[in-house]
Amino acid sequence: MTVTPPEARQPLRPLLARIWRDYLSERKGRLALAMLCAAITAGTTALILRLLEPAVNGLFVDQDPNALWMIPAAIAGVGVIRGAAAIGQANLVNRLGHGWWARSRASCSPA
Repeated sequence: MTVTPPEARQPLRPLLARIWRDYLSERKGRLALAMLCAAITAGTTALILRLLEPAVNGLFVDQDPNALWMIPAAIAGVGVIRGAAAIGQANLVNRLGHGWWARSRASCSPA
């Protein structure tokens, strides 16, 4: 395997600018939506972890009868939102990736 010498390496900024200009700028709405879905997935994952402490305390330590149905329902609701956001993010990222790949292949192949 050959290693490219440091002086022959291209800077990253022009490459990223070309990828953005040629392939991603027209899909910025979908890209933003995918990022929003990823943020929702991350936030709901943290929220599920935050709900587990009151679940354990309410169900086992305090033996609160309301906690028997409220906390599992809240965890299930957050889980549904998390799942929908994760599916949306995966779908959008796959579409963006496949679209980018198809367009880059079409621009490289002779017509």
